[in-house]
Amino acid sequence: MSKVVFAECRTYVPVEVLAATQRIFETLGVHHLFRRTEKVLIKPNFLLPSGDENPTTTNSQVLLALCRLLLDLGCQVAIGESPGIGTLTACIARKGLGAPLKKMGVSVVEFTRPQPVLLPEGRMVKSVPVAAELRDFDAVISAAKLKTHCQFYFTGCVKNLYGCLPGMLKSEYHLRFAEAERLSCFFLDVHDAVKPRLGFMDAVVGMEGEGPSSRGKAKPAGFLSASQDCAALDIESMKAVSLSPALVPYLKEQLSYPAAEVINLGEMAKVVFDPPSKMESVLSTIPLPAGLKKVLKYLVVPVPVFSAPPACKLCGNCQDICPSQPKAAFIKKGRVMFRRRHCISCFCCFEMCPHKAIKSSQPFLMRRWRRLKVPSL
Repeated sequence: MSKVVFAECRTYVPVEVLAATQRIFETLGVHHLFRRTEKVLIKPNFLLPSGDENPTTTNSQVLLALCRLLLDLGCQVAIGESPGIGTLTACIARKGLGAPLKKMGVSVVEFTRPQPVLLPEGRMVKSVPVAAELRDFDAVISAAKLKTHCQFYFTGCVKNLYGCLPGMLKSEYHLRFAEAERLSCFFLDVHDAVKPRLGFMDAVVGMEGEGPSSRGKAKPAGFLSASQDCAALDIESMKAVSLSPALVPYLKEQLSYPAAEVINLGEMAKVVFDPPSKMESVLSTIPLPAGLKKVLKYLVVPVPVFSAPPACKLCGNCQDICPSQPKAAFIKKGRVMFRRRHCISCFCCFEMCPHKAIKSSQPFLMRRWRRLKVPSL
């Protein structure tokens, strides 16, 4: 049976975060998981360069606490990532982590080139192109941020590992596996290729609503949590904030296994997060021919809505990140143009817009469906 440990942590005051993380480590017996001199890579959720005032990314104090305790175990520690926008160096600088990490002797590793990992039992692929830099490490920790997600309902430790695909490969696989169910199976393939030794969840302050980017809202959850089983950690962390794991495609497989043993260190307050808008379930519950389902999907599935200047700064991120060929979003005549027929509803542009200039459409049938079908927890 998997074990998931929660520790009460109400603020990001360094001493409180360190103490909560240490209690989790002691309860999980982390000193048995990592051997002295092992090279350990911490993979945070760095979607884009963002300060700690924004709940989009893993908080710097959580990362520093993990680094400190791993160094105390005698490990060699690094932080590695391939952000959706910008560089890891920019993310580190925006967090103010450069000097503290250098002082601790923690290296920073940008994922730059893919190297296939064979996965004979893969669900969607038999080879996963994860970052070649991972080969230099003995163990990986998925240090995620608890957030809702406008396409997958939730993003945690499992989906966080998708960032182990370097550069534009993430967008390419969005296009290759356009349907949420298929891409979710690929998330699991990436997880199995990386083989994280530990999952760690930053939920002191999480994100609710139209996450996972700046469109979501900050919401205190008041805990840190960890497990050797990333999927079990995601499930129990979702339950802790009143979200339904059954609505997350990539967690359905784990839900068929025995429930994890949950250990609470401190008082866990009842928290209710607002879920994101999600419409994919309607297509699977209505018995219609494939052709009619495509029409229905066109009528009910939201698409990006692009603001005009000056709200839109014409930075070009939406055009660059769009995986469709030809592009669904492109800049022409001083504004962003959108071709819906080419949009695969990956919402990469929505997630990556640094100016909050992209919204999600609210089709009439989708609004009606939400009123009629309220998911049970």
